[in-house]
Amino acid sequence: MIAALPRVRLPIPILAGLLLTTSAGAVTWTPIGPEDGGFYNYDLAVAPSDPSIVYGGSFGGLFKSIDGAATWTPSDANLQPTNIAAIGSVVPAVAVDPQNASIVYAALSQSGVARSTDGGVTWTTSARGLGSALFPLVLVVDPLDSNVLYTVTAKGVYKSKNAGARWRHSNGGLRGVSVNTLVIDPVNPETLYASAYPDGVYKSVNGGRRWVESDNGLGATTTVGSLAIDPSNSSNLYATTYSGVFKSTNAGLTWFLSSSGLGQLPGYSVAVDASAPLTVYAATPDGIYKSTDGAANWNKVSVSGIGGYVFSLQADTSNPPALYAISGGVVKSTDGGVTWTRSMTGFRSVFASTLAFESADPATVYTASFGGVYKTVDGGTSWSLSPVSGGGLAVQPRTIATDPSNAMIVYAGGETGEGYPPVFKSLDGGATWNPSGTGITSEITQLLVIDPTSPSTLFAATYDGGVFKSTDGGGLWSSLTTSPQEVDIQSMIMDPTDSSTLYLATEGQGPYKTTDGGATWTQKINGLIDPNDFFASFRNTDDETIAIDSQNPSTLYLGTLDGVVFKSIDGADTWVKMTALPNFRAHVVVDPADSSVVYAGTTGGGVFRSPDGGVTWAPFNTGLDSLVNLTLSFSPGGQLFAGTTHSVFRLDP
Repeated sequence: MIAALPRVRLPIPILAGLLLTTSAGAVTWTPIGPEDGGFYNYDLAVAPSDPSIVYGGSFGGLFKSIDGAATWTPSDANLQPTNIAAIGSVVPAVAVDPQNASIVYAALSQSGVARSTDGGVTWTTSARGLGSALFPLVLVVDPLDSNVLYTVTAKGVYKSKNAGARWRHSNGGLRGVSVNTLVIDPVNPETLYASAYPDGVYKSVNGGRRWVESDNGLGATTTVGSLAIDPSNSSNLYATTYSGVFKSTNAGLTWFLSSSGLGQLPGYSVAVDASAPLTVYAATPDGIYKSTDGAANWNKVSVSGIGGYVFSLQADTSNPPALYAISGGVVKSTDGGVTWTRSMTGFRSVFASTLAFESADPATVYTASFGGVYKTVDGGTSWSLSPVSGGGLAVQPRTIATDPSNAMIVYAGGETGEGYPPVFKSLDGGATWNPSGTGITSEITQLLVIDPTSPSTLFAATYDGGVFKSTDGGGLWSSLTTSPQEVDIQSMIMDPTDSSTLYLATEGQGPYKTTDGGATWTQKINGLIDPNDFFASFRNTDDETIAIDSQNPSTLYLGTLDGVVFKSIDGADTWVKMTALPNFRAHVVVDPADSSVVYAGTTGGGVFRSPDGGVTWAPFNTGLDSLVNLTLSFSPGGQLFAGTTHSVFRLDP
């Protein structure tokens, strides 16, 4: 419970919200990778009129290639979050106008559908008509009328007749089902097919106004993962299911299993060769299979470069076609699916949510994303990945901590399940991992902090279970019962001059402080509460990060979810509002070499810099091609790094 305390003002000049242009010398942000995306590459779209143009949608935004996926560049400069709930420019689907490769559409997870008419340089976004039905997952453009397009959300199918400016529900007959795939007849675009869970396939012959079941032969509860239409004969359709590949030769009226050679392998995705329509490709857990007789018989063709979960299999319009797939990132084949090469140069879509450094080697950097823990030992030239479920790592990492006395000891905390603890430990620099969270009752560890004076002492801040402490290197943890419970702890820092003093930033309860190693905690909200404005008080205590001045440990900064920065010069006893940054989620750090210089990373505005202890601020984004900042951190050598939706950046002179 937040108590209403009187507002206290510090005796320093405050220019709240004032942004000035400041100079920090000739410095720039340099991307250092990793170039990856793994499972979190979502969709690929090859321009039908120019196969050299390919777009890739991912958790880290939208990327574009103009050389057939040999190299990629970000294409989401102004696809920034528009609401405080957004965490990034997540692009689950992308589509290119079949008649004009410069017109491209991108589905934005929380903002609607964006349209570009200049090849992805600039964008306009519209959610008009979608209402609360955001999270579009599929995009399809009418091949004969570029103004007509369709999208699929959790509330069904929507249609636009004016190039995405306005949307109308087009869901008649689809009530109660979840649509996951949509394809359009290339000859008669009024005919569409939708795969739906758990009811197989639906068909519309009137541009989506009305849908009817079209799954005779599939079974009433067959889950269809993907659909493909023969471009030379639109009566021929293919559907992938957990039982294999099904085919229809009468426009979906009836279906039959067409999986000879596939056995019981499930089909993940299917693609048809436009230049030789009897040639069909299917992605399976065993690699790529190919049929040259319209899916009557299949043979495995892939021998290298692809495997495991494969989705978004596509064939471009060249003759013979190049094949694209997502399999641990983007892969491409130019020999009919026999060999595949990884095509991720420049595709920096790792959601770099945390950073950690080896204390004795500035070239060694760790970052974590949903797919696992990444490590570089050469300053970002190359990266290795310890994937989730690989090498014993059974946690989706959110935080990493390195032992300052032993470079081989690394800890990873995050979200887990299936009986695993939310902390894992490596004794070989992140190559292999073992559970190290006995005693932690929460399923999510948000933050890990190591006592530099006694590296076997660690603190773990959890999502809803408070703070836990270990004094034996993570072997056994005990709950610090007076720490804030049932609250999301967003940030935890230790006083660099007194390891018994720690601070927390929480979501909804403001900052907390302990001066006895976690035995007792005190809420520190003096100056954050306005007795005349409940909502402002709530926003001020909805905190994102807390930072400490290493040269003057009584000076702290607090960044809120709203993008407001507060400052304390008395060890968090009182706070004063410094500025309201024009974006969300302020991640604050203090330059360890110059206490007057403070940085704040935001969602949508990139990084801001203050040269005067938080009084004035200015954008600080030269070289930064992602304005969605997830974390800021100084290396032991004093160099600033930023984790973004486009991987990791380093601030270079």
